[in-house]
Amino acid sequence: MLRSIFAPLKPGFSAILRCLCILFAAFIITTLPRTAEAQTFTKVFNSDSIGPGGTSTLTFTIDNNTGADITNVAFSDTLPVSPGSMTIASSPSSVVGGSCLGGTLTAPGGGGTISYSGGTINRGEICTISVVVTAPAAGTYTNITSTLTSSAGSVAAATDDLTVDTLVPAFFKSFAPATIASGSRTTITYTIDNTANSTTFTAGSFADNFPSGITIASPSHFSTSCTNFNVSATPGSSTFSASNFSF
Repeated sequence: MLRSIFAPLKPGFSAILRCLCILFAAFIITTLPRTAEAQTFTKVFNSDSIGPGGTSTLTFTIDNNTGADITNVAFSDTLPVSPGSMTIASSPSSVVGGSCLGGTLTAPGGGGTISYSGGTINRGEICTISVVVTAPAAGTYTNITSTLTSSAGSVAAATDDLTVDTLVPAFFKSFAPATIASGSRTTITYTIDNTANSTTFTAGSFADNFPSGITIASPSHFSTSCTNFNVSATPGSSTFSASNFSF
């Protein structure tokens, strides 16, 4: 029946009709409500490979794409006990960053559980939480968090692996004292420990870019027990680097 009705129509009218149908379809599609994206929860070890007794910064990232502010953000992370007991490093301490608002972070040095609760993340914002951890024995540590919960619902657990490699020396740094007044001095000590490894470590290098407001003092009183290396420790600079060292 439709064929018999439309067959006599002139080509010009048929073209206009098709155009109207296309516009109508486009109108229907563009007026469908947009579904807001969900919040996301991830974690990553940086570095993902360390030497026995070394440290790595474990960072949790919560991205609020829900289209609204979310509250009561909470999760916990029990660190793995195999192939050894991963623990929270005693120094440096944990750091909350990004746009986390309020909330309570519990991450005691030497402990095996990290927890965060009562946080708020404004819509479109990202909250990051970083905790320094250490692991003693060689092998792969698979770390899985709890489910993330908030006023927007729950998100599946986040997971990442940390590898402890006997061919990699342990590497960590410390401040002494760890708390100072503005304008005062503190000493940063970088420790590279290759005692757990049976091979010589060669061509080592690293750089440390300090946060805003921290610079190398004058004089720097730089000293080291490392041999055959190049170092950059210019007073007033916000970067320290060492390269081409071996032991």
